[in-house]
Amino acid sequence: MSYYEKRIAELEARVAQLAREQRLKAIPVEAKLLERYALMQAENSRLKTEVERLRKAGDAMCELLRFDFVTKEWNDAKEGKQS
Repeated sequence: MSYYEKRIAELEARVAQLAREQRLKAIPVEAKLLERYALMQAENSRLKTEVERLRKAGDAMCELLRFDFVTKEWNDAKEGKQS
């Protein structure tokens, strides 16, 4: 085996070793990302529930007050329209 063939084999082995090390480092990062994603999904679900609760409370207030101008503004706000 020539010097260059030996050197190429050494470099290929080193590249393979570095690739293995990089994959091992990536595993904890992926786990952290998945954990963070799950937390964000839970928070998103909680916020959606809170929005729905507040929307129902607003509907109940409009029903109780029975002011046409308030009801119109509330319905516009729920649809995202600007006043």
